[in-house]
Amino acid sequence: MGAVSNNDPQAQQWNKEYEEALKELEEEKKQVAMAEQWNKVCENDVNGRFWWDQPIDDMGLEELEEYVRAMEELKKNVAARENELTMANDHFGNQNMNHHLDLGVNGFSLENVLF
Repeated sequence: MGAVSNNDPQAQQWNKEYEEALKELEEEKKQVAMAEQWNKVCENDVNGRFWWDQPIDDMGLEELEEYVRAMEELKKNVAARENELTMANDHFGNQNMNHHLDLGVNGFSLENVLF
């Protein structure tokens, strides 16, 4: 069997299928990463409260600095997720979707967060 030409329709079809499979794999990796992040959040749930619900009154300076860094990271992650959802919404042409982002966590929504 000889070399396959880039002009070969079968090779082009295989390349297309390969590219689509790679895209699907990347999306699956993102989903796994998000699930792992969510599991981490749930593992850190202490006494039915998430880390961001913990009182800060008794925290020392180092703990407060770490808390601020974590809140900034959370803010960045929420904004990135909102951007992903907006892009997906735009991609699929569903312009009627309400852009209110509700993560389903203790009534948390972007409308309730002061950045």
